[in-house]
Amino acid sequence: MKLMLKPDLQVGLPGQERVSSVSVSGLRLTIDGEEYDFTPLAAGGYLPPDAYISVTPLQEVEVRGDFLFVRYIHQVTADISTAYCAEVDPILVEVDGPVELPK
Repeated sequence: MKLMLKPDLQVGLPGQERVSSVSVSGLRLTIDGEEYDFTPLAAGGYLPPDAYISVTPLQEVEVRGDFLFVRYIHQVTADISTAYCAEVDPILVEVDGPVELPK
């Protein structure tokens, strides 16, 4: 199964802006130092929103065919947000390691 990330950009409060740190190892996603292990999810599986909404940056987690689709809040600065005129397209993660927003 491959990991597909969908970042929803969010600008922090003035003076508290930061850029999220995101990395992947297999089906484990680390956002700002917090690891989320999705290895147990099977084909057609998903996490119910009440398991993560309001307590994590995760917004949607489900298996779609051969992909684990994860939509999450990605903190950015106002400059970065302005550089993206529209939504960021989903990112297919093909190698383990840090994940960068597309340029």
